Amino acid sequence: MYEIDEEYECVYEDYSCNKRKKENAIKYCNYFGTNDELCEMQKSSNFSSKVCSLDDNYNCIEKFKYCSDYNGTSSEECSSIIPYDEETNKKDPYSKCVYQYLYYSRYKCVKDTKKCNEYTGTDSTICSKYHAENANKKCVLKGNQCTEQYKTCETYTGYSLFTCEDIILDDYTKKCVYEGGKCITKERTCSEFDLGYLINYCENHSFNDYKKKCFYNQENNTCEEHNKTCEEIIFENNNEATEEKCNAINLNNGQICSLKRDKSGCRKLHNMI
Repeated sequence: MYEIDEEYECVYEDYSCNKRKKENAIKYCNYFGTNDELCEMQKSSNFSSKVCSLDDNYNCIEKFKYCSDYNGTSSEECSSIIPYDEETNKKDPYSKCVYQYLYYSRYKCVKDTKKCNEYTGTDSTICSKYHAENANKKCVLKGNQCTEQYKTCETYTGYSLFTCEDIILDDYTKKCVYEGGKCITKERTCSEFDLGYLINYCENHSFNDYKKKCFYNQENNTCEEHNKTCEEIIFENNNEATEEKCNAINLNNGQICSLKRDKSGCRKLHNMI
């Protein structure tokens, strides 16, 4: 500390304590409040390596911008840095700084990703932004726990029936099944839609079989397989539309289906017999 002098003050900048005249002294992170965004807008002593950020006591203080900017010897100081993304120049809340051992008792503050189990909240969207241990997996919220899960059935390489079938795909109309010593993707049948959380998928389910549909039976609270009527058959393009497909629709009321003239779907005709 310099000798007491009312005209001067000490300012910590560029890793050293410097003496400045008070009227010329620059006040860094000059903000008093609880809004972290307003704190971040304040000027720091080194724009390229430092930023203003609120600490746990809502003091607007300087912090290092990137993990590699820290050259100290404290693992706690290193881990307290919320690193910025070099591409977006914004805080990266899904990464962290880790004080890593190099060699010969040397350490370095390096950037690492936050893993699934480090998220303790209950927001599935935030959980999904955390990082799994490898590229075959993703973070998903199961109950109140953010945990790792394989991205697809086929990326699972284990030998467990239950682990395979526990995988919840983003496309809820499909499921994982362990067959032939591997985990494969299959379409759900109508009755396999759990009406607790998949009820909206029941009637929107698209079968590989164009003649069938899922129907929600409100009286029994079940998702059931039904045959489509002629009018419910719609073709996405003319290459799919054939008279034979319409004729194959099973009707029990003495009627048959025929192809519409514009080939957009099927229409109902009276049986000539």
